Amino acid sequence: MKLVNLARVKHELFSGQITGQNLLSREAQLFVGWVSGSVT
Repeated sequence: MKLVNLARVKHELFSGQITGQNLLSREAQLFVGWVSGSVT
């Protein structure tokens, strides 16, 4: 279910229906945090 919602969000993002700047920056921060946590 979450994957479907994520796919929908990304679809809307690329369709330009929503402003994705904040979402992208938040995803980037989460990814960086996850990588840092994995390395450490």
